[in-house]
Amino acid sequence: MNETFNINTATKKELMSAVHIGPKRADLIIESRNEAKFKDLYELSSINGLGRSRIDDIIKEGILVCN
Repeated sequence: MNETFNINTATKKELMSAVHIGPKRADLIIESRNEAKFKDLYELSSINGLGRSRIDDIIKEGILVCN
């Protein structure tokens, strides 16, 4: 089983282990969650370049979770 990481507590490196998340998006996720914690992964749509299709890929991959 793959290791999973909580979107609200994951390190930059852990975030970058997910599909479609590179250094810039990881930084944006961290900045955003410092303002308000994510309630579900679809809230990632507030991050530039992460639309529904890419978020669906992230969810299917199963590395990032939101609990």
